[in-house]
Amino acid sequence: MIYIPLIVSLFLLAMKALWNFIVPYAAIRRSHVASPGQGISLMPVVELLLLSLAVGSAALSGVSMLGVGVWGGLAIAASYAHMLIVVKWYSSRAGAAPGSLSGGPSQSESDDSRRMQS
Repeated sequence: MIYIPLIVSLFLLAMKALWNFIVPYAAIRRSHVASPGQGISLMPVVELLLLSLAVGSAALSGVSMLGVGVWGGLAIAASYAHMLIVVKWYSSRAGAAPGSLSGGPSQSESDDSRRMQS
């Protein structure tokens, strides 16, 4: 029964990493319908807290603390890397300024509309 805290903490850490994989797609979707000022909070402190809880539970369970820490850290890093890649890709594809999910018109679309007006 000593494995229950480890299993629970690893499950929570996995759910938070999964959340980080979903966030960029939700942000892209919300950027088209949300009013300015609305955002999605990432809260990296939650990952650090859950990772610490998982490593502590691993120590109590006799499981490799290093293994849990490394794999948990890699899951967190991968989720944030994925988030940055998706946001940068969407920003470049939509022609928005980097860091913006507004999806405004691209430079070429703006140039085309100006040419048509003249």
